[in-house]
Amino acid sequence: MAFNKPKGIVCTTEKKEKDNIVDYINYPERIYPVGRLDKDSTGLILLTNRGEIVNGILKAKNYHEKEYIVTLNRPYSKEFLMDMRNGVYLSELDTTTRKCMVRPLSANTFSIVLTQGLNRQIRRMCKELGYRVTDLKRVRVMNIKLGNLSVGKYRKVEGDELEKLLRLIEE
Repeated sequence: MAFNKPKGIVCTTEKKEKDNIVDYINYPERIYPVGRLDKDSTGLILLTNRGEIVNGILKAKNYHEKEYIVTLNRPYSKEFLMDMRNGVYLSELDTTTRKCMVRPLSANTFSIVLTQGLNRQIRRMCKELGYRVTDLKRVRVMNIKLGNLSVGKYRKVEGDELEKLLRLIEE
């Protein structure tokens, strides 16, 4: 299923976490989040009870795309966009991020497509370059788009959309 995660919900099945995603959705079957979206971020998270989907999407070597809309605390420069595209050295993790697609949307908002999922990656990239993320929303995972799904609501992924997702995972 595709879920539009609100701010404050934690992507865990851990019952000790009072704001866990599974309790929030209250789905009648056992489901698991595919990956994570930090507590302060919003947008698309997939949930399933099919292990092969979880494993297929999460394998970093598969380079599956995830798209985000990012708003910063101030306007960015052309150099910032180029640095983001070319990969940013993250001192906290002692690694450089993969090259990615970045598209300007406004003076302080841009779209970014990642093919890796380091912990708090976009926030860390921006921080390394001297910016602070004020809003982060995931709008796509592979071929699954958030679209106009309301915050806090979910929809089933089925039909052609599910078939394409399964094909992409197999590839």
